[in-house]
Amino acid sequence: MCQYDSINVILSIGDSVHEYTAIHSASKLVKNCILNRIKFKSNPSINDLIRQIQGLLSFVDRFNTNTKAINIMYS
Repeated sequence: MCQYDSINVILSIGDSVHEYTAIHSASKLVKNCILNRIKFKSNPSINDLIRQIQGLLSFVDRFNTNTKAINIMYS
């Protein structure tokens, strides 16, 4: 979790639906929170994993500058 100008930015990256939903519940306990969630595909092929990471890298700069939540769910 990073804090910038009294806004807490939380980033969750994983391949489980459980962690994707759990971080949403946990973020409700944090004031002034922007929640960014990335849910990778479960059991991806190597090509799927490469595409997911490339997609994630295209959003890296937005995670700390965006004022709205980013939710990406690969399936």
